[in-house]
Amino acid sequence: ASQAMPLAVLALAVVVPLGAFVLYLDLGSPHLPGQPLAERHAGATSGTGQDEALVAQLAERLKERPDDAQGWTLLARSYGTIGRHEDAVAAWRNVRRLTPASAEALGGLAEALTQAAAGTVTPEAARLFEAVSQAEPTEPRSRFYLGLDRKSTRLNSSHTDISRMP
Repeated sequence: ASQAMPLAVLALAVVVPLGAFVLYLDLGSPHLPGQPLAERHAGATSGTGQDEALVAQLAERLKERPDDAQGWTLLARSYGTIGRHEDAVAAWRNVRRLTPASAEALGGLAEALTQAAAGTVTPEAARLFEAVSQAEPTEPRSRFYLGLDRKSTRLNSSHTDISRMP
């Protein structure tokens, strides 16, 4: 019985990978080229030419209808999606101008400000996230960014304290 255990482990160590390989050959796609992570991320975060053209059309349409809050919201989200965060900030400011009490407008502007600052929650963004949190205490986006800001503040203050040590 004591010799059967190591033999069973050895058999499993050979059979399981071999079975996985055979299953991959049958169900997988070994003939497809590799997709490096960096290329997948670059493709996911940059807008295509078609995306850019559609966003430009929407921006032109809003020049004719500057009081279209729904259009500005769509434009702001689109800018954020294609990585044009400064433009998203400007569009969210228009949404906020048209719907000042909207928690969505406050949160969208705060998130765009944070993204435009390379992920740093700016003081203005923190104030906006606080306002969203007051209006909608369970809103997850504001809770996430406020937690991120608190963690960053705590880390920065501890770094300052350490740097003061002799």
